[in-house]
Amino acid sequence: MTSDRFDALDDLIAAAGAGAGESPETRRLRRVRWERAIGAACAAFAVAGFLTEVVASSILVADSGPRALAIVWPVSGVVLLVLARIQGRFVDRHARLPVLTGLCIVYAVLFGLVLALFAGDVPTVVPAALAALLGDQMNFLLPVVVGALAGDVFTAGQGASVFPRLARWGLGGQVAGLLVGAVAPFLLDRIDATTSWLLVAPPLLLLVVAAVVPGMLRDASTSEGHQRAETSSESFRSTLEFVRELPAFRWLLLLSFFAIAAGTALEFGFLDVLQAEYADAADLQVVFAGTALVGFVISVLLQSFVTPRLLMRGSVGRALGALPLVTVVAALVAALGGVAGQVWIVVVGILLWRLPRWGLDPAARHAAYATLPDERRARVALLLDLVPTAVGQVLVPVTLGLAVLVSGNWLAPLVAAAVAGVAVAMARRVDRTWDDTQLSYRLKRRKRIA
Repeated sequence: MTSDRFDALDDLIAAAGAGAGESPETRRLRRVRWERAIGAACAAFAVAGFLTEVVASSILVADSGPRALAIVWPVSGVVLLVLARIQGRFVDRHARLPVLTGLCIVYAVLFGLVLALFAGDVPTVVPAALAALLGDQMNFLLPVVVGALAGDVFTAGQGASVFPRLARWGLGGQVAGLLVGAVAPFLLDRIDATTSWLLVAPPLLLLVVAAVVPGMLRDASTSEGHQRAETSSESFRSTLEFVRELPAFRWLLLLSFFAIAAGTALEFGFLDVLQAEYADAADLQVVFAGTALVGFVISVLLQSFVTPRLLMRGSVGRALGALPLVTVVAALVAALGGVAGQVWIVVVGILLWRLPRWGLDPAARHAAYATLPDERRARVALLLDLVPTAVGQVLVPVTLGLAVLVSGNWLAPLVAAAVAGVAVAMARRVDRTWDDTQLSYRLKRRKRIA
């Protein structure tokens, strides 16, 4: 039904003179190619990011305990903030496809340097920490660029159908990365190889994206950039001012800070429980990856049968409020597991948090960002997605300090529940202001054939 509406829209545009001479089937096949190109990039980055995260986190936690992450995560958060500030200067200024290609090549080279450190005499914890930093770039920075690219190619009206499918590509890549992370230790053990060899895959995937995706999008309408010379400070100030003038996005920024901070505390508590239960890095990696794998399988089902209906029949603003609400419940369940000393209860709590985080929130945010002007989209996404994530990571030592103070692994999820409660209040305001915000002249976009 949705595809039929898109075809009818294209026919009207063609009748008006744009795209004249092309059959509906030709336009449909072109849209499919564009969607596959962006979806493949989503999947490749997801495989690279989650495989890297599993390998690096398992090595660090097994060698030094979860407290090692209390150092790595804040450092990674600071790096993300610095890169967000730098990237905010050029991500909307230059043409989108060259930016994507250049970032892929740069990160592929950095992965090569990490592999060289693993192969050398450097203590394992050093390249593992660097790999964790790169994993965050795959999981948080590059998806922002791809999301902005999707908003260039597809209109907001198509978002209810297209963006959930793109999110499923990402989920599929995450499942693949975690599946490799869960199974590979058994195979590598037979040939007496370490799990660090798995980090050969991410740079190869990045180079494939750089070589293939721009060609598949050669005839797509992608942003050429505003081409204005701006400093990083000017770009940040103008983006923040733009968000402040849009009530729903202003509340969404606050929601993001609290919801993602709560999720970060919850994930840290999960690793704390796993480290207390499993001493070996390979065993910990199997449980960590296996738990995430179950979550992703359920999230794929959610993306397939629930998320599109919610976005097409309900409000995007309401869908954005699902994450903080479920996080409160998930954190309370995880806290109960910590008190009872039952790992499986903590696993249930983590899965509850990850379902909206992976299964609904990405598609809802893509749909929300598609309403933004092309020259603002990537910078706003950086502000609303990347900055809250980085701040959440920087605050990890606070959670650690509280946990050490009371000597209990139940405290991190309890803190997460309290913080998520504040996010719920922000979510209500997003929903109430969403429709009015869509009437703002500041959200006017150029029109295109899709």
